[in-house]
Parts: sequence; C-alpha cells; structure tokens
Amino acid sequence: MGKKIEIAKEFLDGLNWIQSHRIELHKEYQGQWIAVYHNKVVAFGKTIDSVEKEALRITRVPHTKIPLVFMEDPHCIYSIG
Repeated sequence: MGKKIEIAKEFLDGLNWIQSHRIELHKEYQGQWIAVYHNKVVAFGKTIDSVEKEALRITRVPHTKIPLVFMEDPHCIYSIG
C-alpha cells in the first residue's frame, strides 16, 4: 500500500471557492496565477514563484494550505496527437 496523502482543509476549501467563482476569476485574472485563502484572492501574478512568495508574505501560511491556480484563457483548446 502507498502512503496516505493528507490535504489541508484550507487548501480544499480554496479549491472549492475557486471552482464556484471561476467565471469571474477568469475575467479578472486571465493569464495569471492566483493564490486563494479564506475565500479571497490574496496574491496574483505572472509567475507561480512570485505568487507563492507574496501569498506567504501576506498570510504567513504555508503553500500546503493555499491553492495556487493558473487562470487560463477559457477559450483555449488543447490536443494531443
């Protein structure tokens, strides 16, 4: 059996909030990374590293509790083959 992975409740709450607000988040942050904590975008920017550092500076909370998500253009289509 593999090792059990535990995901912080704050992280899952953030993902759920992003999912339920994805339309407005895509409009405002398209093409950028966002960090969400307590149902709020706490940092955003062009690189994941800068967003992670800013989120840590603002919240003092480790990245394991804050989802970092890239807001792609919702009209992009990807294909393999």
